[in-house]
Amino acid sequence: MYEIFTTEETYRKSLEVLDKQFINDNLFSCYLDEFPGGPESILCNIAEIMAVSDRLLEELRILYDGQVTVDSITSILRKFADDHFPAFVTYCANTANQQDILSKHKAEDPDFEKFLTDREVCLHGQNLNSYLILPMQRICRMPLLLDAINKKTEPDSPDKAPLTSLYEDICEIVERCNEGVRRAETRKKMENLDRR
Repeated sequence: MYEIFTTEETYRKSLEVLDKQFINDNLFSCYLDEFPGGPESILCNIAEIMAVSDRLLEELRILYDGQVTVDSITSILRKFADDHFPAFVTYCANTANQQDILSKHKAEDPDFEKFLTDREVCLHGQNLNSYLILPMQRICRMPLLLDAINKKTEPDSPDKAPLTSLYEDICEIVERCNEGVRRAETRKKMENLDRR
């Protein structure tokens, strides 16, 4: 159960790097303003994703300062699965578009490419793409973390059914994320065929 907290904390620290090194960088913002669709074409709803992570991490910190039970973890994650995790579907559906726009802009603007290369050096080889993919990786990891807890929960435990239901619902959110990516990729392929 502790792994949910530690991985969320690590994930949030990585989002802070994205925020500091890119999102809140004035030069980066100027480059994004030049993109068709502006910053949202790349960042989509990343601010919402970061806010979700902040709230989840805060609730997990409070929980881990007190009594951690399967029921308490399930309750917190249930609320986030119902109210906040669908934001990941929107974000993930934009990843194919995001990558295309970044690639195109890097090819067309050597200054932008140099900016990204310089940042990559500062970030010890981590590039913008490695930070932009974090939300998708995080939501996809959540079922694995829940499955590990589920396997350790006794079959006759009153926590088993709510935990299993939560696991299934988060798997459904992940499937919706993956479906959004597939649809965006298919749409891009169709657009490329139309251009030929």
